[in-house]
Amino acid sequence: MVVLTDVLNLRNDHDLVPKCSGVYKWWCKRDLLMRVLDSLDLSFNEVNSDLEKKSIDGVDYYCIYVGDSSNLYKRYFSNAGHISGQHNRRNIEKGFLSTYRVSISSILLGDQSKELETNEILDQMKVELFYGEDIEGNYHDFQNQQINSYFRPVNNDDICKENPLYSEFRHYENPKTKNAHFKYSWKITQLRNEAKKEGLKHV
Repeated sequence: MVVLTDVLNLRNDHDLVPKCSGVYKWWCKRDLLMRVLDSLDLSFNEVNSDLEKKSIDGVDYYCIYVGDSSNLYKRYFSNAGHISGQHNRRNIEKGFLSTYRVSISSILLGDQSKELETNEILDQMKVELFYGEDIEGNYHDFQNQQINSYFRPVNNDDICKENPLYSEFRHYENPKTKNAHFKYSWKITQLRNEAKKEGLKHV
């Protein structure tokens, strides 16, 4: 089963998200994509050929994140989830908020306490859900396959390190440790750390 819908639809009708395992993709329009890339010191021309794009009602959308969960409903609607996440001190300080939600608030807002502003950004996007018998037993493998099929700007999981799309033009050497890292991945981590500190000042 594949469901593609506006985030606002999910926010208004929780029954659209099943209580089972599955994989999900987050899609955004080009203007929001450009904001994400700019914050990560990446250019559209640099990554365009490696992005997954689809036309929806005549508008181009780009997939910026892929994830999986043993329970899609909880992943989206728990008090730390993608859609219903609460940016209170406990969730920020303990790192309980969903990785994607933290990344968006950090990359685009620079402050993890900005719950309403994060919601406004997410509500501009679309979500694609994959679930059912065909992927229930191997949803994690399906996620990895999807992540590594294209460059996903907001994914910086370890699995991405096996993907040549991620290392082809974003590889650099840490001057202190001399270890190889991914520049865009390091940038996300840096922005998260800074936004967490900023957020804790306001909650």
